[in-house]
Amino acid sequence: MERGGPAASPIGERARAARIAVVCALFLLLLGVGAFLGVRVMIEAPQRQAAAPADTINRFSRVLYALPDRTTCRVMLFDNTSAMMSEGPIVPCDPTRKTTSHIDPREFVWGRR
Repeated sequence: MERGGPAASPIGERARAARIAVVCALFLLLLGVGAFLGVRVMIEAPQRQAAAPADTINRFSRVLYALPDRTTCRVMLFDNTSAMMSEGPIVPCDPTRKTTSHIDPREFVWGRR
């Protein structure tokens, strides 16, 4: 006999419908648990940020760019809260730092090896 054909028993059809209902219920349960946990994580994330120490909330980062003469550096200030950069003063470069070397635009290559 073919499955689901005209001669299928009503008990077999009920069992198949029950299996489909159980699988759908388990899928909906899994989807609901995922949505619940996702919403809960989204609600708790801003509270963790608010509980951060005050010195890490309004912090500026200082970025030094060496000028072509390699003795002076331009200071750029990066505001972590607003993600804005602003120009700072021009200061003497520290000669012991390796990062103050000037890179000419024609020498710059993405992914340098």
